[in-house]
Amino acid sequence: MRPPAHAATTTHTAADASRSPLSEITGAEFLDTMATKVLPHIVVAQATAPHVIDRAEASYTIVSGRMGETCEAPEQALLCIANAATFGVAAALRAQCHQSGVSARVLELRLGVVVKRDDAHENPGFPGWRAHNASSVASFWAQKVALGRAGGEEAVLPVGERELGQAPEAAQAKGKGAGAVHTAKAGAKEV
Repeated sequence: MRPPAHAATTTHTAADASRSPLSEITGAEFLDTMATKVLPHIVVAQATAPHVIDRAEASYTIVSGRMGETCEAPEQALLCIANAATFGVAAALRAQCHQSGVSARVLELRLGVVVKRDDAHENPGFPGWRAHNASSVASFWAQKVALGRAGGEEAVLPVGERELGQAPEAAQAKGKGAGAVHTAKAGAKEV
């Protein structure tokens, strides 16, 4: 299975997902979202897993968003569906490793914050939103993996304000919270 050409050359973020409630999503929007947010994880896993899963000390990490665990903003339905599908990709790869007797860890880094380049003022997909430096998120992930705190029961690593050392209330007090979805009805919700 190969992703469409645009999936390999375009960066898709939460800001790119359709902003429609479930009742308004078209088949084309659904298929495009799956092709750009889920299929690349499958293709990369198919290409790299055979080289990783036979090594006991190896780990394979899938990065996705936390929205998919819950859906606080109905207009983000496709993002929730795509993230939940990505969780399924990780679960299927973990099951494949387990069934094969492989001890490699399949990890998920579920981002509940907006991430920006270290040298950028903000994430262009989320203008005006509080964002964390990519190096901070990478450091959090590396420490968890290096210290062996990820794997087994801790195969899912949530990354939110709390995990990065800032209480969610403090982020909300500063205005638009990191990883928040702003709607007229719901206010700010952590994703």
